[in-house]
Amino acid sequence: MVLDFLKYYWRAKTTHQVHSEFVFNFLQNVIDNPSHSQPLKLIEEKRQKFLKSNEKIEVVDFGAGSKGPSSTKKSIRNIAQYAVSPPFQCLWLYHLVRAQKINRVLELGTSLGITAAYLAQGNPHVQVTTIEGDPNISKKAIELFDQLHLNIDARSGQFNDVITDLVKSSITYDLIYIDGHHAKIPTLEYTQRLLPLLNPEGVIIYDDIYWSEGMKEAWQELKQKFVGALMMDFYFWGIVFPDKKDIVPNDYTLIPKKWKPLQLGLWQ
Repeated sequence: MVLDFLKYYWRAKTTHQVHSEFVFNFLQNVIDNPSHSQPLKLIEEKRQKFLKSNEKIEVVDFGAGSKGPSSTKKSIRNIAQYAVSPPFQCLWLYHLVRAQKINRVLELGTSLGITAAYLAQGNPHVQVTTIEGDPNISKKAIELFDQLHLNIDARSGQFNDVITDLVKSSITYDLIYIDGHHAKIPTLEYTQRLLPLLNPEGVIIYDDIYWSEGMKEAWQELKQKFVGALMMDFYFWGIVFPDKKDIVPNDYTLIPKKWKPLQLGLWQ
């Protein structure tokens, strides 16, 4: 993954090298936006408590790398450290909801609920639905939402089962965030099933597109599936705007400008 990141870093562009107005504004308002709010500080205080917790819970792993469901005990600290998005990505989500005026969000992969909490703070009217495969982890997330007084629709169950229920409800979403099963085939299958639930002008985010060879292959296949659509590679994320087909070029590799401060548009 180190080599993948170095290759990504070499070709990634900042706002200084982007000519599309939409992409420039997205970088400026979402990725390069450092502003915080008091509610976000409260969420980070909860994260720190998770990171210090020695409590252990029984968890069932349905994710990539498992050979069927396997039950084991994990500490809350371990889950918070390895299965929760870092603060900078959570902040991106918060600003994305604000900048794109997102009103409905579907998240696959609740974990301890930190990212869903950020999503819920991005817009006072946003409705967040989040799915977690493990019921005990889901309980911890629900406790977090209650402590933060957030009205989040938290569902527990295997993704395909919950997606079936969502399809029957005919509810649609402005943002679908897939962060729960980092493997090629499930990622492509979830995409196929969830696309009818995406509103026109909606956005899909894929977490960890360089996590494995399978995920890298999935991202390349998604480029073929969404041919002509706006695609953004942020290494940690792959972002797709399926309805935006008028932006040329449409395939971007992008990076926060503070991570690449010497890239000032001297080389296009």
